[in-house]
Amino acid sequence: MLCQREGQDPEASELSPTTRHVQGTCSFTARRVLEANGDRGGGPQPLESAQFMLLDGLVCPDQTDRRYVPTYDVSPDAFSTSYRTWQRSSSSNSEFLMLLNRLKDEGHLSLDSTEADNLRKAVNAQMLLLQSVSRVTKTERAIIDTDSYALFFRDQDVHPNRYVVYVGANPGREQVIAISPAFR
Repeated sequence: MLCQREGQDPEASELSPTTRHVQGTCSFTARRVLEANGDRGGGPQPLESAQFMLLDGLVCPDQTDRRYVPTYDVSPDAFSTSYRTWQRSSSSNSEFLMLLNRLKDEGHLSLDSTEADNLRKAVNAQMLLLQSVSRVTKTERAIIDTDSYALFFRDQDVHPNRYVVYVGANPGREQVIAISPAFR
């Protein structure tokens, strides 16, 4: 597939077929490639890759579906668990307020009162739904003894990455373990 951003040279990517996993996660891998230059010889040279995932119904959409989220060092199971944990924690105002209070008591809420209020309003307005996730990465930020993943949420307005929600994804201990503003 050939992609081109405005004002930049076209980039070639190799796309794997989509795969549906048991947890309902669809995925494919995209590898950017560079054309070989004369001194290296051979064919295209791999540059970097990312796995794209989404939770969907019975059939995985093709790779051009804009709902796919880039992921880095995240298994399909961890992706599904992270998304569903956030969905459960933000499903109602009361659930979300309990989450904010728990994180504040534990010292894992890195938002000032204005940011926390803005986050609560965004959740109430359903602005931080799963389609607002811009990427998911495995993180070294292990607050509790668990594998943890960072969900980066983009703001509907201006900020491409406004909040980071850290989710602990060990079976039986799935929970949001921290929320902080994204680095700006």
